[in-house]
Amino acid sequence: MKRLKKDKWLEHGIKNLATNGPSALTIDGMCEHLGVTKGSFYHHFKNRNIFIGELLVYWEQRDTNRVISHASEVGDVKERVNRLDDQISRFDSRLERAIRSWARMDKDVAKVLNRVDKRRIDYLQEVYSEYSLEEHTVRQLSMLAYACYVGTQELLPIISKKESDELNESFNQLLEVYVSRKSY
Repeated sequence: MKRLKKDKWLEHGIKNLATNGPSALTIDGMCEHLGVTKGSFYHHFKNRNIFIGELLVYWEQRDTNRVISHASEVGDVKERVNRLDDQISRFDSRLERAIRSWARMDKDVAKVLNRVDKRRIDYLQEVYSEYSLEEHTVRQLSMLAYACYVGTQELLPIISKKESDELNESFNQLLEVYVSRKSY
C-alpha cells in the first residue's frame, strides 16, 4: 500500500471537513477514501486529536497567515485590500462554515478560530489605519468588514458567489466614500 505525505493528509482533511463536516474526520474513513492503511496515517500523526490540531494549524497558516503575507507584499492600501479580496474570494466558504459550526461544540477548535478571527481583524485594522482615521473608527471599520465577510459566508448557500463578490465590492466602495468624507 502507498504511504501519503503529511501535507496530502492535511489537504484531504481540509476537503473532507468542508464537504462532510468534522464527523467525517475518522481515521478509518479517511484511510478507506484514500486507499491507504492506518499505518500511513500513524506514520505522521500519533492519534486523531493530533491530526485535528495539525489540521487546524494548517488551515490557519494557509487561509490566514499566507494570505496576510501575500497582501503585505505591496505598499498601497487599496492594492492590499484588492489582494485580500482576491485571495479570500477563492476560499471554499463551506470550510469556514464547518469550522465555525464545529467551534460552537469544541473548545479547542474555538480557541483556534478565535485566534484566526483576531489575527484577521488585527490585520484589517493595520491596513485601514493607513486611512488616517481615529483609532476607534479604524477598529470599528475592521470589525464591520470582518463581520460582513463572516456574514456573507453564512449567506452563501442562499446567495450566489457573484452576489457575494458584489456585496464585497459594495462594502469597499462604501468604505472609500466614508474615508474620502472623513479626510476633509
